Amino acid sequence: FTRRQLQQNMSSNNRKNLLSCFDLMSSPWKRLLSYKKIFGRNRSLTINGENTVVGDPIAALQQSLDTGSAAAVDDDAVNTTADSTLHLAEAHGSCLWFSTPNKNHKDPARLELESTINQLVGRDVQEAAFAAVRLFEKIHAANPRHPQNKILLLESGAVPMLLNLTKLSTPDRVRHHVCCIISELAFQDPISCKIILAQPGLAERMGELLQPLAGRTQEDAARIINNLAAFSNQAAPLLARCSAVLDGLAGMATRDLDAQHIAVGAINSLSRCENARSLLSTRAIFEALAAALDIAGEDDRQAATRASAA
Repeated sequence: FTRRQLQQNMSSNNRKNLLSCFDLMSSPWKRLLSYKKIFGRNRSLTINGENTVVGDPIAALQQSLDTGSAAAVDDDAVNTTADSTLHLAEAHGSCLWFSTPNKNHKDPARLELESTINQLVGRDVQEAAFAAVRLFEKIHAANPRHPQNKILLLESGAVPMLLNLTKLSTPDRVRHHVCCIISELAFQDPISCKIILAQPGLAERMGELLQPLAGRTQEDAARIINNLAAFSNQAAPLLARCSAVLDGLAGMATRDLDAQHIAVGAINSLSRCENARSLLSTRAIFEALAAALDIAGEDDRQAATRASAA
């Protein structure tokens, strides 16, 4: 329904408030006013706590407005898969639309994600590792639903739990896949970066994971640092203030080419923030960059590592 159709259907007494509301929050209006077209004529409406079956949503709204009562359309009465209920309420003499979750319905994708998270924190190491892999696949950029899955994961409040699972006492393969999840969350997603960076002790945990005791999660931690610094201006100063992070990256840069490539890339991302550059001016970092500039060979990774160091 268009704004013009609203003007034609609403009485002049309520038109001003209704059209102002429509301009502010048009999507819920269009959704409710199109029920007649999509779902047929009979639907349930609650007016002052009493259920009634109405045939025309506009008439029902008008009745509610004329009597000064609040009305709500029950989505379950017209569509059992609806994920939210639209309400009409009065505030300061104006009608406001808003959407609230339907307590009687849960999105299957949300239920599946919650089940996977529960398996991730279980005692069975193999099951936890498989759950971490599934969770990573859900939010990976190759998954067509990865934006929606990222939102579901963030809304679940799982980020503190994921950070807790990166501690060295977590089995290696679980810790590795959990680090991959955090890195993927941060990739090209400033909102996720902000939530991750807000976790207490994040920089210190990354410093721990960059130590040799962490095994292959050294490289995972460097990828997390790289993505956070690349997609959030707040990341570099926070991480560069932690000496364990800088020493860990510098140490990685003296290892094999793969580790050197990842570590130098993370240092490069940190250095792009002007507020972090002075913090990176340490002997260990300079020596790591000098070693990267001396890499021989012309394959893509060697050339990219030298370019990052420069």
